[in-house]
Amino acid sequence: DNESWISVPSNSHRRYTINFSGKVRSLGSTVADLCFVARGSATGTLLTRCAIWDLAAGLSILREAGGIYIGLSGQMPDLPAMAQDGSLLPEPVLAAGPEHLDRLRAVIHPRD
Repeated sequence: DNESWISVPSNSHRRYTINFSGKVRSLGSTVADLCFVARGSATGTLLTRCAIWDLAAGLSILREAGGIYIGLSGQMPDLPAMAQDGSLLPEPVLAAGPEHLDRLRAVIHPRD
């Protein structure tokens, strides 16, 4: 509905086409974004250019709350490899409750 919201990076309006029917917000904190999703306040979040230290705590909280995450391509990010070499996410990742993830993947697309 129009009161639902997702969190996105501040430059997402330049990099993605987002056809979400609710609100689109940029909070500036990966962990806060993931915690809002975990507690059910936000429908989901789009994560980009994050390192493992940006993700580890928030993804643990998200998983414990029953949330899931996946790359926009449908591939799971290789978190152990990121931890080993200090690399950033290789692609954008969506995090949401299981009931919302497919719908969000259908409305967020990278621009050419």
